[in-house]
Amino acid sequence: TNQYSHLHVDDAARALIAAAQTRWAGTAPIADRYNATWEEFFEVLSTYVPRLTVVKIPQPLGYAGAAVVEPFLSGRRRTTLYSTGTVTGFNLDLPIDAQQTWDELGIVPTYPTIAQGVPATLDGYVHFMWRHPAWDQRRS
Repeated sequence: TNQYSHLHVDDAARALIAAAQTRWAGTAPIADRYNATWEEFFEVLSTYVPRLTVVKIPQPLGYAGAAVVEPFLSGRRRTTLYSTGTVTGFNLDLPIDAQQTWDELGIVPTYPTIAQGVPATLDGYVHFMWRHPAWDQRRS
């Protein structure tokens, strides 16, 4: 149920370009306009990836499992989602309000919520069946 902020890669690039063009200086948060929970994120994602399975486990069990599995998987050359860092990330509450940053840059996000960002990511960057790199064992 924790909230976190999202940002589509195209909006991140647009924000960086606008910052450079306006000679904007400083540090500020940037994200889309809606902080969502993991529940909401996976609900949107499952619309486009119907075979997606999400397994919820208690946080202490997640840390224990990751601590046991992580050493075995860390020697592999591919990334893994089974790490204590991933468990920490899924359990942080990281909402931000980036409206002031968008206003200062003079632009608005093309993908203001995950409802627009997730399908755009899948359509724009995944040409066939979407597979996270951690699960894709095919070599390029």
